[in-house]
Amino acid sequence: MAESNDDKYGKRRSQKRQANAILILFVVICIGVTFLTRYHVFGSDETNPKIFQRQEAFIDTGVVSGVRKQTEPQQLRKKEKEKKLQGQNVQKEKETSRTDPPLSDYALKKLVDQVESLDAEVRKIKGTGVIMEVDEESLVATKKLQDATRLLLAARYGKLEPYRVRLELEFQDTIPDFAENGPHGEIVIELAPSNLVPHSIFSFLEIARHWKKGAFHRIAGHVLQVMVNKNPVKHLAFQEYSPQFPHKKGTVGYAGRPSGPAWYVSTQDNSRNHGPGSQQDHNPHEADSCFGKVVVGFDDVVQRIKKVDGKEFISDAKKHVLIKSMHILVPADNSENQFVEWIEPLF
Repeated sequence: MAESNDDKYGKRRSQKRQANAILILFVVICIGVTFLTRYHVFGSDETNPKIFQRQEAFIDTGVVSGVRKQTEPQQLRKKEKEKKLQGQNVQKEKETSRTDPPLSDYALKKLVDQVESLDAEVRKIKGTGVIMEVDEESLVATKKLQDATRLLLAARYGKLEPYRVRLELEFQDTIPDFAENGPHGEIVIELAPSNLVPHSIFSFLEIARHWKKGAFHRIAGHVLQVMVNKNPVKHLAFQEYSPQFPHKKGTVGYAGRPSGPAWYVSTQDNSRNHGPGSQQDHNPHEADSCFGKVVVGFDDVVQRIKKVDGKEFISDAKKHVLIKSMHILVPADNSENQFVEWIEPLF
């Protein structure tokens, strides 16, 4: 039986109404899901960042429609969490700045070769007898050597400063208080900042790195002087001195002209005795290099060295205070005031 036009039209209208109903239902569901998600009906508002922000925005108004007000303990916990995260970020930045990958053997050798080349150039200028402290060519050459040496210091011993050197001493039985205090003694020298006298502190670290033997052999009224034996380190290429690190009591400087590798501890303020113009008349600018200070052992061990039986240069080796070993110390990576022994890397 044929379907009439009215029946066909009615059927299409019914199908269209069903489609519209389905579309409306879908839109209502979407709106509902969006609403539930936005206002976080399924969970605690403390885990929803948007609600948490909205609470903070209206915290002073008291009541937030549909949202629980943030309590005072919650605010305190939030602040403590933020403070803890901030502290962790600062610590992470400090640790990152303290830790650097070591240079390869090849890169370190290139840096060593550069420093040695510049060192030879400065020594050549020094040999001409020019007053280097005011000579333009000398100042340029010494600055290049200092800049390269700072890089080598950081590459070999690390960027963290200050560097330190620990000395293990042996008092011989000729010292008057041997029976009472025995043979052992220790002092620690903290080196000057590398931005002041890098050539001098690098030389001292090299003396310590290659230490064989030596001793306190001069007991003077103003200094206690050390002789260095069987060490490959040469004297300084030039008289490096900084007025920011003068020869105060307890400091350490190089002896002689040219200075080093012999060195001394000042037992009094020697700023004038060993400062600019103190050692010779023709050069009012030249001074002994001052490169460190005794930070451990000055009040006891250094004072004990002064008790050695003899004055000035002591020829009797049995009266010398022996330096049995020198250990390089560097700041620990994760501590402000702790030092660890530097160990030469094996490539």
